[in-house]
Amino acid sequence: VPQIRRMEAIEKSQIAISNADPQAAEAFLSLHSNLRLKDESKNAKVIIVTSTTPSEGKSFVTSNLALTFASHGERTLIIDCDLRKPNVHRSFGVENLKGVIDYCVSGASLDSLIIKNYQPNFDILPSGGRAKNPPQILNSADFEHLFDELRRRYDRILVDTPPLAAV
Repeated sequence: VPQIRRMEAIEKSQIAISNADPQAAEAFLSLHSNLRLKDESKNAKVIIVTSTTPSEGKSFVTSNLALTFASHGERTLIIDCDLRKPNVHRSFGVENLKGVIDYCVSGASLDSLIIKNYQPNFDILPSGGRAKNPPQILNSADFEHLFDELRRRYDRILVDTPPLAAV
């Protein structure tokens, strides 16, 4: 996937469907095709995108790959699991007032947290702010239950994560 420099976050996060950069859009179609054809990934419900350090393109790849799956008719969710420095809400210009943290900490209803039909077949689950203790949330039984429920609802779940070296 080529690096895109001069583009606003919202435009960049939707390059796969807007075709604002045809080379990048084609790269996401190729990545989508490769994932759909490989035995190891063709039936994967959950795809996690991560990297070593900040600003390597995790959110860019996650958002565009999710939109590519959605544009091919798959019920797709992007979920922001970077609970320290969430970015998905910025990528799509939505609020980050409620999300994963609310589900895991206060038991909020999943339907009240998901931003539905941002695009056809494409929903968003923001982080819901910044967590004081992300490992506690990510290791909780509630977080596991969250993914159990999401697997029942969606064909593909793409997870934006924090950089590994920072955590």
